[in-house]
Amino acid sequence: LSIAMGIWCGTATLVSFLWGTIGPAVIARPLVNVYLSGLAISLIILGILGIIYVDILGKKLFGACCGEEHQKLNVVESSGGGNGGVSMGKKMLGVIYALSVGCFGGSMLAPLSFVPPEFDGLKGLGFIPSFGTGSLLMGTFIMVLFRLVSGPIKFKCSQTLWAGLTSGCVWQFGNVCQVVAQKYYLLPYAISYPIFQASLVFAGFLGIVLFKEITGAPAVAFFYVCAVTVVAGAGLLALYG
Repeated sequence: LSIAMGIWCGTATLVSFLWGTIGPAVIARPLVNVYLSGLAISLIILGILGIIYVDILGKKLFGACCGEEHQKLNVVESSGGGNGGVSMGKKMLGVIYALSVGCFGGSMLAPLSFVPPEFDGLKGLGFIPSFGTGSLLMGTFIMVLFRLVSGPIKFKCSQTLWAGLTSGCVWQFGNVCQVVAQKYYLLPYAISYPIFQASLVFAGFLGIVLFKEITGAPAVAFFYVCAVTVVAGAGLLALYG
C-alpha cells in the first residue's frame, strides 16, 4: 500500500500535467513557468524512484544516522500466508501495475473537459452514476479477460464483498469531496490538488503503522522524505505548471 500509493500518485500527477500541456486544445494550457515546472517534474520523478527503492536507499542514506540495522520490506505472500521477501521480478511487475494505475488515474477526468458548459460546478456530480457504470463495465471486462487467461476466479463474496463495497464508498466519497471543495467552496486547484496528492503520506502511514510493510527507522525515514518530495513537486506543478 505505502509504496504502490506513492508510485501511482506521482505518476498520476505527471500524466495529468501532460494532458494539460500537450493534450487537446480544450484541455491544454500554456505553462506559467517552464523552469519551475521542470523542477517540479524532477522532484516527482525523484520521489517516485526513491519510494520504489526505499528499502535499499533507506539503508544507504539513513542507516548510519539512525543507528539501526535495516530490515527488508516485509510482505505477506498470498500463497504462503507468512512474511517473506519479495523477488525483484515480482516487485517490478507490481511497479508496472502501479504505474498503470497512475497513467489511467491521471487521465480519468480528461473526458469531462469535452462536456457542455452547463455541467460546470456542482452539476458535474451528475456524472457520478455514469462514471460508476463505466467502472462496472471495465471491471467486468478485465475480470472476464483474467478468467480466460489465468483460469477460474475465486469470488468468495462472503469474505470480499464487504471490503469491496466499503473501499468503493470511501473512494467515491473522496471524489465528491474534491468536487465540492473546488466547485462550491472555490478552493483553488493550486491548493486542492497538492492536498489530494498528500494522500500518499496518509497511505504510507497506514502501511507502516497498521500493516508493518516497511520496518526499520532508516527505511521509514527515507519513505517520508520521498513522500514529501512528491507532494512538494505536485504543489510546484499546480502553481507553475
